[in-house]
Amino acid sequence: MQYKGDFKELYSMVRRRHPSLIGVDDSIVHAMGEELRDAQKSENTLIYIIAVSCSVFFCATYPLLIARAYRLARLLQTQLASMLSQREFLGNHPEIIVTCLLVLLVVPFYTMVLPHFRRIWNPLFKGEFPPDIKKRGKKFILYILIVNYLVVFIPLLFLYSYTPISEFILKGITIVWLMLPLIIICTLPTCILLIILVLLFGNKFIVSNPSYISYGLLQLLNLVDEVQGLADLKHHQKQNIVNSIVRISYMIKTLYKGSGLMNGSTQWSVREMERAGDNFLSLSSWIYFPQPNTLENLRKKMCSYLNIFLSGHYHELPREKMGEHTGIILVEERIAGLRRFIGLLFFAGYLGFPIAIFAAVTALFHIDVPPLIQSAFNILYITWVAFGFFHFSEKLAPDAKSLLIEVIKSLIQKK
Repeated sequence: MQYKGDFKELYSMVRRRHPSLIGVDDSIVHAMGEELRDAQKSENTLIYIIAVSCSVFFCATYPLLIARAYRLARLLQTQLASMLSQREFLGNHPEIIVTCLLVLLVVPFYTMVLPHFRRIWNPLFKGEFPPDIKKRGKKFILYILIVNYLVVFIPLLFLYSYTPISEFILKGITIVWLMLPLIIICTLPTCILLIILVLLFGNKFIVSNPSYISYGLLQLLNLVDEVQGLADLKHHQKQNIVNSIVRISYMIKTLYKGSGLMNGSTQWSVREMERAGDNFLSLSSWIYFPQPNTLENLRKKMCSYLNIFLSGHYHELPREKMGEHTGIILVEERIAGLRRFIGLLFFAGYLGFPIAIFAAVTALFHIDVPPLIQSAFNILYITWVAFGFFHFSEKLAPDAKSLLIEVIKSLIQKK
């Protein structure tokens, strides 16, 4: 688990385990601690600004969207009432009734009842529960909610066909059923705003200064000290170490970026720090492909980097030319930026494609689309947008992803 305490306390704790670390005066340690706190406040301020902006936008738009969604639900309920009233059809087709009842029984049983009976599962399927069912993973829970939500359509079919309860109660049940997904969908504008703000300000999320880099190295070394062997680490543990390496590498690369006018000397320093960052980033390949002495060598490397940043002797930073032979594939930032821009254009085309097709077809063939079909198309398009939104959000830069996670955490804590 990553240490998140005081700089001086962490430095003292790590130095006791690693005597090779240089000694630093208390006044310098105190100054570095103050600089670290200022950097953390800067990060927290950016998170707070984005969180407040999204909260204000949410409060301003959500009631309006919910009111619109309620009107849409009432309209859909009226159309569903006439569509689901099929008493005569069901009377002429008893096999449809049997099929609906079987689905109504089987789906809840397999999704909600059977996973709780491990003794029944093992003899029937000759094996253990799938991990997601045993641990009730997010994907399985989401699957249960969606499938059982759709199954509610069957009881509504029978209720509207045979009307065993009052029309007022049935209308209320239907509106509530229709509103459930709309309540979630109404949060999409806020989510889109959040993604846009993260894309705009994500590069400013990680503050880079020597104190922050030193603190990150101390955290990383403390985390590595808790490891008994890299080969025995679980995947998420390896990923935590690699994420720390990536974050520190980014801070090293950007240490001199944005430091005043970009003269020739500053440009050279920025380029050298980028090389130093790439050298540090190559250590992540040690985690993925460890050898018997990798852990000890990694600790020595961490101590070496810490001594450099604690002393300020940046000329000692490794700045070798990197490549695949060193465990890293370099991609030019301009190419990466162009790819990201092309990805955003593709996302815009993805959003506009269904609208363009629908408009072209209706205009070309002069089709008069009924309101019920239009409502169905609207729901399908919203589903299309939601799927694309979550798909393309995975293509955010790592620093932007971390900012997104922190902002979401801040929003949750506020609530």
